Amino acid sequence: MTAYRRGVYFERRVRLDMESRGWWVIRAAGSHGPADLVALKVGEPPLLIQVKANALPHKKEGIALAALAASVGAEGLLAKREGRKLVYRTADSGEAKAMLEAALKRDSGQREGGVRQWLEG
Repeated sequence: MTAYRRGVYFERRVRLDMESRGWWVIRAAGSHGPADLVALKVGEPPLLIQVKANALPHKKEGIALAALAASVGAEGLLAKREGRKLVYRTADSGEAKAMLEAALKRDSGQREGGVRQWLEG
């Protein structure tokens, strides 16, 4: 099985898990953005989920997910495997949040580029 197919399979596993918890889930296939899945539930903030089947996300991916989630009033989650277990972690914790705040502070006077340019660079 290719890495792509493992990733798609794991995204489906996460989607089914979230749906079993009452969430309505949309897969952002081919977006290459910070979130692989978007989950919605009445009375809950939206969830933006980055799914990693075989690795931890790169630091910039976690920061990008936290930035996007904060900008739209959502919560960012990282979904990964630990052995056979499915584990969720918040994307805006610890170092990622501190780095995002520093980037926002640094970019506060700029009109174009800003955090997006820094995250993509």
